[in-house]
Amino acid sequence: MIFHAVIEFAIFTFRPLSLLYTFGILIYFILKIIKKTNNPLIILQAAAYTMAAEVFLRMTGGLIFYETGKY
Repeated sequence: MIFHAVIEFAIFTFRPLSLLYTFGILIYFILKIIKKTNNPLIILQAAAYTMAAEVFLRMTGGLIFYETGKY
């Protein structure tokens, strides 16, 4: 939780970091899904994290396009 609080404060002070955070989320989960192909729990975790982060990223302008979380 401390990690996420630090990320949120950094994005609050410097908004362009939200786009970097979006790319970080996408790259992290894509690599994790490729690495562990037989574990459907990873896909569910990626979907849950992305949907939860989508509200925050929409408020800070960090989404690549408006419906990023759905893809």
